Amino acid sequence: TDKLSIIICDKLVKYEIITKETSAYYQYSFDFALDLFIFNISLIVLGLLLRAPFISILYILTLTPLKMLAGGAHAWSRVSCSIISYSIFVSTILLIKHQLISLKPLSAITLYFISIILITFLTPVDCKNKGIPQSKRIFFKKRCVVICFLLSVIFTYFLIHNCSHFTSLMTICVIIVFINQIIGIMLNKLQDRKE
Repeated sequence: TDKLSIIICDKLVKYEIITKETSAYYQYSFDFALDLFIFNISLIVLGLLLRAPFISILYILTLTPLKMLAGGAHAWSRVSCSIISYSIFVSTILLIKHQLISLKPLSAITLYFISIILITFLTPVDCKNKGIPQSKRIFFKKRCVVICFLLSVIFTYFLIHNCSHFTSLMTICVIIVFINQIIGIMLNKLQDRKE
């Protein structure tokens, strides 16, 4: 995706659609969008191979928008990011599919809503090399509230219909996002101490 986004931006600069000065911003945006698209498609394919397509789609719908808005820790390289992301995905899908984790309704409700509230409160957690301006912080926070509300409606629907494997999955997803935020905050503090 990195090389493809560079090729796209070079073409856009060549045809004077964008300027050379702004091409780095566009390259980052194209890379991010392509990476997100390819990653989510690969998760759906992996979910089909694991014979858990709906669980995989629910995982993506819960984790992806929330993680994008909430922020948190970043892996030290693309390879390590891929290894961590795919490992968490496969582990979570297999745990839910084989019902190795099935939270009781009260546990799911408690963990889910505590995590959602804390995620909303902490959003966005940026990393030191990619700081978020104050105007964008408010934008991310507002969008996070909307996403959390929509996810909570879906969570409540599954709760009412006694779909404990789906409520367990959504609870695990929000816990993953919250833990990622905490790791991001801790890494930021460690970096501040080094400086």
